[in-house]
Amino acid sequence: MGVRGASRGARLVMFAPLVGLAPLACGASAPAATVGVHPGADAGSTSAGSRDASMAGNDPSGTDAGDGAAASEDVEAPADAANLNAAEGTLWSPAPPPVEAGCVTDLTAGHRVVSCQGITHNLTVPASCLTQTCGLIVDVHGGTMSADMEDKNTQLAEIAPAKGFIVVQPNANNGLWDATTDDPLVYAFIENVRDAFHVDAHHIHMTGISQGGYMSWRFACAHTDLFGSVAPAAAAGPANISIETGCTFTGTDAPTGELDILYMHGTQDGLVNFPNAITLRDAVIAFYKMDAGTLVTSDGTFTRTRYKTASGRVFEFIQHNYITASMFAGVAIKGHCFPGSPDQSVTLPNQLMSFGCDPPDSFTWGQEVLAFFLAHPKP
Repeated sequence: MGVRGASRGARLVMFAPLVGLAPLACGASAPAATVGVHPGADAGSTSAGSRDASMAGNDPSGTDAGDGAAASEDVEAPADAANLNAAEGTLWSPAPPPVEAGCVTDLTAGHRVVSCQGITHNLTVPASCLTQTCGLIVDVHGGTMSADMEDKNTQLAEIAPAKGFIVVQPNANNGLWDATTDDPLVYAFIENVRDAFHVDAHHIHMTGISQGGYMSWRFACAHTDLFGSVAPAAAAGPANISIETGCTFTGTDAPTGELDILYMHGTQDGLVNFPNAITLRDAVIAFYKMDAGTLVTSDGTFTRTRYKTASGRVFEFIQHNYITASMFAGVAIKGHCFPGSPDQSVTLPNQLMSFGCDPPDSFTWGQEVLAFFLAHPKP
């Protein structure tokens, strides 16, 4: 199999690279381009969604990517794009001026790197969020990656501000997340940003892939009341070359209430085996006493199924057959990749490989995440 990025010696990691960011004093910011958006601005080709309709789906059997034609009678129609703005709810309401909170002392709009308690965060604040209520998306990179690498694949710092979201993308020291040390630091920074910019409490969301996905699961269970919805990816059960902890949805290792969840996993994932995703999926369904599931859509390369609680909260499960030729530490990562990502070559400092699934892909992960978050705020 072709190798896109240079391999390294074996390490207990979950993905790849770290882009060097100069350390700053706590609360200090490295300024970058200003981000100016306004209500109704277009977020590109982001797909639409609502609590009962979205773009993609999954065969409830969990055996393969499914055949859309075979299950066509069970497919729910996608929402019209107009519903995307309708789902924004309390976003764009008048807000008081920002105030300093913890490490967040730069209250201007733009993209910058903020150092806080020993780790840095890429912070993107739209100009509209200085006077109007915005939501918050926390987008967490995988092991040995960086915030820049994550955004190269999700592009959330580019597409989410136009829909009324501040975006936080944390950077792990040495590119590797440690749950005990780093989770409290990331949570504290989320609180700082929330308080500084008067973030809409209904629109706080978290996503991440691989190690970042495991962190998203942990936060969903440990801080359930904070989030409207979460979207982990490629993070279920034990990993093949590292020790990871997420949330099992069993016993006390479970959320304290309901929240909407979008989860994605590649059927050919080379780092986190796909059967782990089926086990976790079934645990989530059992914990929330969800229905048997409804296929949203499928085209033979991916499927997406929606499961609902009695109250209407959803768990949407995407499985895909896409792969990448990239390798790490001699291991082909295969389905451990971002569908629709433009990251097809090594371009950033310290980047070991590209993380985009080989095209063509039928959906773009970052766009699906944004649409899901807009459609699933906290009730």
